[in-house]
Amino acid sequence: MNNSEYWRKRFTLLEIAAHQKSDEYIKSLEKIYRDAENSVKKDIEAWYGRFAVNNKISLIDAKKILTAGQLDEFKWSVQKYIEIGQQSNISDEWKKKLENASARFHISRLEAIQMQIQQQIEVLYGNRVDELDQLLRDMVSNGYTQGAFEIQKGLGIGWDLTALNQDKLDLLLSKPWTTDNRTFSDRIWTNKANLLNDIQKQLIQGLLRGDTPQKIITAIKGKFNTDRYKISRLVHTETSYFNAVSKNQMYHDLDVELIEIVETLDSRTCSICKPLDGKVIPLSEYEAGITVPPFHPNCRGTTCPYYDDMEGERAARTEDGEVYYIPSNMTYEEWYNKFVENSRKNVIMKAAKNNGIKGKIIDKPKKINLSDYQFDEKHINAERNHNITREDSENFVSNASVVLERWNGRFLCYIGSSGSTYIDVNNKTIRTAFNREEYDEKMLKFIKAVEDYEN
Repeated sequence: MNNSEYWRKRFTLLEIAAHQKSDEYIKSLEKIYRDAENSVKKDIEAWYGRFAVNNKISLIDAKKILTAGQLDEFKWSVQKYIEIGQQSNISDEWKKKLENASARFHISRLEAIQMQIQQQIEVLYGNRVDELDQLLRDMVSNGYTQGAFEIQKGLGIGWDLTALNQDKLDLLLSKPWTTDNRTFSDRIWTNKANLLNDIQKQLIQGLLRGDTPQKIITAIKGKFNTDRYKISRLVHTETSYFNAVSKNQMYHDLDVELIEIVETLDSRTCSICKPLDGKVIPLSEYEAGITVPPFHPNCRGTTCPYYDDMEGERAARTEDGEVYYIPSNMTYEEWYNKFVENSRKNVIMKAAKNNGIKGKIIDKPKKINLSDYQFDEKHINAERNHNITREDSENFVSNASVVLERWNGRFLCYIGSSGSTYIDVNNKTIRTAFNREEYDEKMLKFIKAVEDYEN
């Protein structure tokens, strides 16, 4: 298999795996929707059974106020709804509405059934935002590392790679990407409002027409089916888009310059996607939904790296010149443990977090010329008694194992086995420096973790 076929096949398989994950989530929604439909069906049947005459109830009769006994029973149901809401992550707006209803002295029959229906919809949607958010986070994170693995394995070489952290995931997922400037959570809440409005409209219109409960329930079931299709399409579209976003970030981090569009060519391939298969574009033109898939809802297209020398050998080096050759039988788990989980930057990040060492780790610090920096003799020696010379502080910088950025880049902290130097970049001052003997217990544990990794 030549390299071109390798990239197309591997990245197509990754895209299929991503779609399967979204399909699994959509399948899990089937039971949730069926439960909601059945609950609404039972509530309407019970409501008709209590208030209908000859299996019908007029809108005028529906607006009659509940009796004292009926009101007590309704309030008991509301309290149960509030308890359920604590577990179902319902909206604060609905919680407030329930609390207000529990304190009211007059509730109509129609209001009672409307609140019963809304409760089922609120529960239906209660955890959807959090679930989809987690699905997308997993999709982006796994898509990034698995794509990087395939590229490094295909090239036969590897280098350390830092997995996407929560801040980076937050940044990638929070950016609206559609022309209406709405995020996936905005779309979910819009779907919920539309479903609730459609069902309440079906109920009112059915009462006006004098429909039987079976006819109203059938109409409402149709609204649930439409909403289920909408949420399924939303899941597919959002996961496809953010999977493309993760690839873009991964291509940038691995210095891929050209990418190829890969479409699934079968009888289902649309007229938009079919002619784009095999098209090669520079990464600078990569824009998910515009120049690369997904081009439309339920799009199955993806991208893969493209190299001009597909048949030639390629090599790459880490920043320190070290090359890692990847055996063809290396598994993803083995690659992840070596180049991501146990990469130098990730080990240092975990050691810093475990020991309360604050600051942003600078993975590739620029060389700094200290010749025009002032040495704060007064602060370092007169006030702090560190007994450090300017030459000592510059040696700490030259031999530092870790560089941390603090105060939004104002301070650079050079930390090493023999000592540390803190530089005020804004004021061009060597602000402080001290020997290893002055490290506290946490700093000693931190630097030892770094030393253990280096050795």
